[in-house]
This record gives sequence, C-alpha cells and structure tokens, in this order.
Amino acid sequence: LLEAVLKWVKSSKDERLDNLPELLSRLDLRLVHEEYLENFIREEHILAKSADISEIVAEARASIDEEKLKTYPTSIIIQVGGLSGSEKVQNTPGVYGNAT
Repeated sequence: LLEAVLKWVKSSKDERLDNLPELLSRLDLRLVHEEYLENFIREEHILAKSADISEIVAEARASIDEEKLKTYPTSIIIQVGGLSGSEKVQNTPGVYGNAT
C-alpha cells in the first residue's frame, strides 16, 4: 500500500502532494518490515519534504522499536492431527505450553 500511495501521489504531484501526510497517517506503517521502510524512506526523497510526513515516519519507527522489545512465548506446541497414544486418529486440535 505504501508504494501504491506514493505512486498515486507522484502521478499528479502538484495536485496530490498535499494529500500525502493524510494518506500516510492512515497506513499502519508499524507493519512494514523495518529494513524495507528505512530503504524506502531513503530512496523516496518526496517523503523528506514535509514535517508532517517526518513525524508520521518517526512514530512508525518508534512503534517498530517498541515492538522489538516485547517478548513472546517460544515453547508452544500446536497439534493439528495425528495418532494418539492409543493409535486413534485425533481430529481435534490441541495447544500445549504457555499459551493463553
């Protein structure tokens, strides 16, 4: 979506550039891979021309950094089927571990 928004703005830059901060604010940039976002910002000089855009990007970077600090359980086993100990087919899924 980020690329599509920028392509749309560039196709009629004089008319649409003022819409870019509003459009970017509606994208959830935290979901964009950090390295991709950094490269995209570095390559697209149009993103550096507005204080509003810089603020939106800074907020996305902060959210990405915050997300990296979170820890998630790593000892979860999910069973989707197979044989039980009595050799009966298991049709019901199960979750084992620290899942809540």
